[in-house]
Amino acid sequence: MPRTTWSLLAGMLLSAGVACATPLAADNTTLPVDPQGFASRTLTLNDALTLAGTDNPELAAARAVVVASAADAEQSARFVNPELAIEVENFAGRDTQRGFDGAEMTLRLDQRFELGGQRGQRRALARAAYAVVVQQQNLIQAQIHLQTVEAFMTLLAAQQQQLLAEEQLQLTRRVGESIQAKIDTGKSPTIDAVRFQPLLIEARLERDRATGALTVARQALAAVLGLDSAAKIVAQGALDQLPEPPATQSVAAAPEMMLAAAAREQASAELAGAKLQSIPDLTLGVGVRRFEESGDTALVAGISLPLPLFDRNRSGVAAAAARLEQTRQLEQSRRLQSATAIARADAELRNTLTETRALQDELLPAAEQTFAAIDYGYQAGKYGLLELLDAQQQLTGLRSRLLATQVACHVAAARLNSLLGRTLPAGGAPFEHNDQ
Repeated sequence: MPRTTWSLLAGMLLSAGVACATPLAADNTTLPVDPQGFASRTLTLNDALTLAGTDNPELAAARAVVVASAADAEQSARFVNPELAIEVENFAGRDTQRGFDGAEMTLRLDQRFELGGQRGQRRALARAAYAVVVQQQNLIQAQIHLQTVEAFMTLLAAQQQQLLAEEQLQLTRRVGESIQAKIDTGKSPTIDAVRFQPLLIEARLERDRATGALTVARQALAAVLGLDSAAKIVAQGALDQLPEPPATQSVAAAPEMMLAAAAREQASAELAGAKLQSIPDLTLGVGVRRFEESGDTALVAGISLPLPLFDRNRSGVAAAAARLEQTRQLEQSRRLQSATAIARADAELRNTLTETRALQDELLPAAEQTFAAIDYGYQAGKYGLLELLDAQQQLTGLRSRLLATQVACHVAAARLNSLLGRTLPAGGAPFEHNDQ
């Protein structure tokens, strides 16, 4: 509904003598009661962050990847299995070699040995790959942290907006009753009743829009928390308790930087492994041979070693070296990007905090005092309806602006904390964030 419409309603209500001497106070608390009568689940911000850390599907998938990578790292430490070979020679021939009479049977056990520290390097590469997926999980956790805070604060603001819209509808109805009473006594023209009808319709539409926005906000938070979309979540908190900028801001702990560093270490391990691939593996074999013709047995032994005449994996080493250089350049790029993003997020948070505090401490109180003074003068006949509407429009606009900037403060703080890698630990509280 246009701001002037609400201003007109407030002015007519006050002139009719309805008890509305002070503007509507911004109430930052909500009751866990769902309008449809279903059981509601009240959550604080810490509750929501804890739920997101345990039940978010995307984060659960990232944890599964970490578990798989840990299993791969453990598997990489295994020795190569030995090989059991059975050979039969000199059978199914002619004369003395007919059947198995002159056969020679050999039972041999072969074992391949990795030379040059290949097994240790394979384990190092697996550990580096594990470190990469852990940092990927941390990056996803930082993103989920931001999404949770943003969805929670949006729901908290939607709850307050829905309450304000409901109060405004009740106010509109009382104004209608006052207008009709003044028409019945001849103090107001009949046209005022006609002009009032669209205002009541707009108040109902505004209430319905606020209710719909509240439903959407609940569904958005439920999706982040891994809950059913029909869950009746009630956010409990105080938007006017503003966060403070972090005291220290280091790009070294940023999730993007940690991931880039882990990727560089993985590429370095791949290069070391590529260099070792030119070292051939040694295979030793030992066994026993039986001569059927004489019934004698004897031991057999052997050794085999590939000759690196044609393939020394030089191209593979060159490719691994190029990939290592790529990760180094990407790490430097991520460092610059993270520093820029952190500085931008810090400036956004500080600017938003400054604006919000000015609204809370200076602009809004001044607008309330101005409205009260003009309202008193309007009832005394010193001011006209236009002055009252202008004062009410300014007050309404400042309230809406304050609600938006309060949400922006909390989201900006969460974004900065996510960029710095300061997200919610398992079962803990969010860093650099005040939650009631």
